[in-house]
Parts: sequence; structure tokens; C-alpha cells
Amino acid sequence: MALSNRQGYRTDDPRYLEVISFVSKELLPDIVGIRSTYAAYEKERKKKEEWDEQKRGEKKLKESIEKYKKQTSSSVIRRISDEITQIDKNMLTKMEEIVNGEMNAFLPIVGIKTKVDTCKKTILICHTGKDKDLSDLIYELLLFNGVPPNDILYTSCNDEISRIPEDMAVYDYLREFFVKSYSTKAIYVIYVTSSDMAKSWGAVTEVGAGWVTKIDHKVFNIPGCEGYKPAKPLDTDRGWQTSIRTEDGLSMNTIECDRFASKIEHICTELGYDKKRTREKNINKIKEYIVISR
Repeated sequence: MALSNRQGYRTDDPRYLEVISFVSKELLPDIVGIRSTYAAYEKERKKKEEWDEQKRGEKKLKESIEKYKKQTSSSVIRRISDEITQIDKNMLTKMEEIVNGEMNAFLPIVGIKTKVDTCKKTILICHTGKDKDLSDLIYELLLFNGVPPNDILYTSCNDEISRIPEDMAVYDYLREFFVKSYSTKAIYVIYVTSSDMAKSWGAVTEVGAGWVTKIDHKVFNIPGCEGYKPAKPLDTDRGWQTSIRTEDGLSMNTIECDRFASKIEHICTELGYDKKRTREKNINKIKEYIVISR
């Protein structure tokens, strides 16, 4: 009834105007919202599947290695026992412990865990939520220097690719794949320290975990009005980068800007990322985000 002829609609017809208004204000936003929700769901589901596959690979590997160690050590001890008749049970137990210990020590030689390691994060940005501004800058500079976002574990990241799935705890991830693991691949930790971090149980726990496992790390500090300084067990001997937080946001002087770029470049070199930028380009990139003072 809204047709004026075969060529089109009567655009001044109230019914036409009502339909267009409904489509643009209600129907289309609903459709876009549903598509966005579904896309987010699918992305999270795929990430969960990758995580589950990674856990299955880790479990299967552990079972295979334990079976190999047990059968090999038992066979060695049995052969020795067959050859040496006068040997007591205590000596056999001790010998088995020695064999197991030596096998553990030399497992990395066989290149173990290559497949499982390819799914694991390489860099952890350890921070508290109040220091997200500096953590975001570190994250952006890592990406700028060729670190894939999937290699970074950053729980406050705006991009979910660098977060672990919502129903998983970061501590479970670290414990499963970097502590209770045969992996030879360690995670590199970037600590964003401040007085707020010192009061954060979660961040302090990550510092402790890094110390126990002897993880390589770099420190970026926000002294704040309290003049906070990083302390042991963090590696304070090699110094840290300092950023100042003001009412207008973060700032740093030219020396600290250069130090910031240097630390990011060093991390990329140490971890084998070969697309890092020049110092000049990195400094210019930092200037896009914060004020550099003299």
C-alpha cells in the first residue's frame, strides 16, 4: 500500500517512515548487538578449546615421560641387580633415585615439549590495575617491536587475545605451564612496580613466584608521592625505568624515555623477536602516548 508505482516507495507515506524508523533505531542495533555477542562467544570458545588442547598435551606429555622414566630406571636397576648378586634393597632404592635424578637433569637435551611450548605465553606483564596506564604503554611498545599479542599475558589488556579465558585464573595458568611442567621455556616477566603494587596481594605473589623459579625480568617503576622504590627479590642491581604520574597522566624525562626504549628492545632481542624498531622510532612512539620532559 506504500507503493506509489513499480519504481519505488512513497517516501512521504507515514507507514514507510514508521518502518524505516523501526529498522534504523531498533532492528539494526539489535542485530548488530546479537552478532557482536556471538562473535565474542565464538572467540572465547576457540580460546577455551586451545587452552584445553594445551592442557591435554601437557598431561599426555607428563604421563609419557613419567612412564619412560619409571620403566627405564626399573630396567636399569634390574639389570644391575642381575649382575651384582650381593646388593641390598636400600642400595637399589638409592640407585633408582640417582638414575631418576640424572634423567630429569638431561631431559632438555631431547628437545622435550616443543609442541606444547608453541601454545604458551612468552611475556607476563605483572602489574596492579591502578598502574594500567604504564602497563598499556609497555604492551603497545612490545607490539610495536614485533611481539605478537598472543605471546603476551596481560590480564588488564583491552584486547582479549592477550588475556586468558575468563573462567581461568592467571595463577593456575602459571602453575600448570611454568612450574609443574617439564618445559624448558620460561616466561619473561615485566614488573610494573609502585606503592599500589606493594599493597596488591596478587602482584606480590607473582613477584615471589618469579623469584622462586629464577625468571628473567625487567622493572618499570612509578615512585609516586611516597617515593616508592623496587626492592629484592626483584633485580634492583641492574636498575629500573622510572615514570612519573601527575594529574595530567604519565610523564618521564628524556633519559628515562631512552631507558624505557632500551629495556623493551633488550627484551625483544633476548627472546628472539627480530622485528624490533630503532631507538629513534621507539622514542617517537613513546612520545605519542606520554609527555617527555627535559
